[in-house]
Amino acid sequence: MIITDTMNNSKKTIILMLIGVFAFVNSFSQDEEVDPQEKIQAKKVAFITDKLDLSVEEAQKFWPVYNEHEADMDKIHEKRKGVMKKINKEAETLSDEELTKLVDQFAEYDLEEAKIHKSYYDDVKKVLPIKKVVKLIKAEREFKQTLLKEFKGHGHGGPGMGRGPCVEKGE
Repeated sequence: MIITDTMNNSKKTIILMLIGVFAFVNSFSQDEEVDPQEKIQAKKVAFITDKLDLSVEEAQKFWPVYNEHEADMDKIHEKRKGVMKKINKEAETLSDEELTKLVDQFAEYDLEEAKIHKSYYDDVKKVLPIKKVVKLIKAEREFKQTLLKEFKGHGHGGPGMGRGPCVEKGE
């Protein structure tokens, strides 16, 4: 009973600390509105924290690895976004050779992403028991599914998807 209470208190402490960190970071935001990506990230951290039931020691080792992985993935996503912008804006005017280079870049980013994931899981296995690594994989997938359902449920899935009308900003 005492052990369970201590574990629950540790979990609550970790969640509160993480929420506090996100609130602190958000307070320095230049925009009045909270960045939707930051809100999603805060939800994801809370979700993973809840599902993994990390001890304080595990959390201290895990979160730096997790944050580094997220930063690496953000870099790849930004690169990919740049390629997609170029494809979307210039596809009709680019030569076949230029388009081939863009497609090859896109494929390279997929490979980089796979290497980052492999390295991440190798690092996580060093700081968490394997059963918690499995819980992490399941939690990340479950969070994505939950997020997709939530996104579609609010009419953000594009025309014909989710509930609610498709309304452009500013209308």
